[in-house]
Amino acid sequence: MPSFDTVRGLSYPEWALLALLGLAPLWYGSVLPAAWVANGLAAAVTAMAVIATGAWRGTGPAIAPSRYALMAALYAIAAAWVLLQALPIAPDWLQHPLWREASGALGYPLRGTISANPELTLQALLRLLTFATVFWISMELCRRAEFAIVLLYALAAFAVLNSIYALADMAFGWQRVLFAPKDPFVIAVHGNYASGTFINRNHFAAYVGTGLIAASALFLRAVLRGETSGKGNRKRKTARIISRLITDGAPILVLALPIAIALIVTTSRAGIATTFAGLLVLCMLIAARSSNRVVVLVMSAMLVVASFVVLDLHGEAALRRAADASGALHGRLAAYKATVVAAFDHPVLGHGYGAFIDFFPSYRSAEMGLGGIWNAAHNTYLEVFAGLGLPVALILLSAVLIATMRCFLGALGRKRSAWGPLVAAAATVQLGLHSLVEFPLQTEAVALNLAALLGAGTAQSWSSRRLAEFD
Repeated sequence: MPSFDTVRGLSYPEWALLALLGLAPLWYGSVLPAAWVANGLAAAVTAMAVIATGAWRGTGPAIAPSRYALMAALYAIAAAWVLLQALPIAPDWLQHPLWREASGALGYPLRGTISANPELTLQALLRLLTFATVFWISMELCRRAEFAIVLLYALAAFAVLNSIYALADMAFGWQRVLFAPKDPFVIAVHGNYASGTFINRNHFAAYVGTGLIAASALFLRAVLRGETSGKGNRKRKTARIISRLITDGAPILVLALPIAIALIVTTSRAGIATTFAGLLVLCMLIAARSSNRVVVLVMSAMLVVASFVVLDLHGEAALRRAADASGALHGRLAAYKATVVAAFDHPVLGHGYGAFIDFFPSYRSAEMGLGGIWNAAHNTYLEVFAGLGLPVALILLSAVLIATMRCFLGALGRKRSAWGPLVAAAATVQLGLHSLVEFPLQTEAVALNLAALLGAGTAQSWSSRRLAEFD
């Protein structure tokens, strides 16, 4: 674990980033506009503090902007397009058809926009910019390897605290999310469930799943420290690993236990499955880095044991839910089909980023049922394509893909300081897969965790020598 001197030596911007990530989940996972504004302001102030600190010390940026220029340019193009969608400057023939319908119904012309709802699009733009700001802050601060490890411990600790609250809520029968009661319909269908300070249990599962991946990486870092090489006496290496399992690994296992339990009792099929996919990627990357067969055996044993534990504790409930899922799956597939139709109705301009709840009712079919409101497509990629239009959606996803690839390259190529890229790569797989069937990244606490991890992974993907050569 980080030493007291390491924690005491954190700079003000480093503390500010940790505070932002720690506070973001507390207010319903930051799904309310007030939380988006607060997070955006906090991120902006922290970014200015990072710049001011570098100027005062005379060090400048930790990573030259030329290193991430392409990524930043792609992201800026997407953000500029979102702003353009929300501004009332588009000619009539570019405006969303809903504005013409509203003007006809009211009997007087309205100042329309490309977006079906410019207010929601501006809110989505704020979240998009906050994500980018947190990514940049983390990339700058996590160039210092010690802080990258502190960040992983912090994310794991925040997940522990939220998990403990979730388990206490279940144990004492409060059935509340902070000051609001849990959804009685979800309780009636699935029974009592863990959601912590999050309204959506699936998004809580995504949040603690990322924390579990971070905790697992820290456990492996403590146990396998210096043992990834195939050189040396194998028996001695094995003995050292077993010794560290007890001395260094046990405290981190205690840290991870409430996270794992909370994840299981969310009863989120997607949350549990994608977390284990992320853990599998983490173990595969570590094994790929190692020439020591003992490491590979430890990885395999961990996965087998964890799988049996989950099946023992949760297998019956998971199978029961899977058997009852056919109706929900039919509705989801119908929603995906409708979202694809919407995307190809406006393939270039899009319907407006973040405006799904306004444009989707025109495409809703009877296959999706008659009750409830669809406020998300339950597939982030399809929703982004429908909102932004295909060209800009590809530009935005390309920016994120570049950061992801840097993390994978760092995870496989760095000889030292690889834990940031390792966790970032695994968490991106976890949340990327989860976003195929849900919308966890539209809960800002989950998105900011990913932004911080991608920033840390990108920062540590270059060695100091390579940075010096490039700059």
